[in-house]
Amino acid sequence: NDIQTDSNRNNNLAKDIGSKKLRSGAQTVKNNLKKKSMDPTHPTKQSKIIFLDVDEVLNSAFDVDPNEEIVPKHVKILKQIVDETGAEIVVHSSWKYAPEMLEKLSHALAEFDLCIRDVVPNILKGEIGREYEILLWLREHFSNPEKECNYVVLDDWDLSSHFGHRMIQTWEPERRAFGLDEVFAKRACEILNKTP
Repeated sequence: NDIQTDSNRNNNLAKDIGSKKLRSGAQTVKNNLKKKSMDPTHPTKQSKIIFLDVDEVLNSAFDVDPNEEIVPKHVKILKQIVDETGAEIVVHSSWKYAPEMLEKLSHALAEFDLCIRDVVPNILKGEIGREYEILLWLREHFSNPEKECNYVVLDDWDLSSHFGHRMIQTWEPERRAFGLDEVFAKRACEILNKTP
């Protein structure tokens, strides 16, 4: 069935990334892109991308079970965004450094008929620098990302200095919003459905 197909596709991607997890630098970027049947010089078919973090996006310390690594209610909202926009998912979370975590994510997404399209290259290990991995992915796939692609960055870190209005920080204590919710989803859909 479709869910099993998505799960298998995601698992293959997880294994592909995991086999290279100890490499670093520019060569890793080139290898990752070449191995994933993605032409690095051309945009994806839909040209709508969701750059996805996991912690405090698909889970939260304030959820009913704070130890639940991926919370279905947040994945359901991600599914809503994909359904309303046709966007593809590119993972930039630190989960990409651990094959078993990436596989866990792929299974959780497949339960909602969602598929990981790609993973940003591993340049810098850790939270600091993820914005550069996203920017490099964009440059590798689009000659002019701002005009050729609609994208949003879902992350609990504030990366707005690099992504401006495309940055959706899923952490708003003033309205007790922790993790992906309907308000964040509405913002994402508005951005993704605009003409670049």
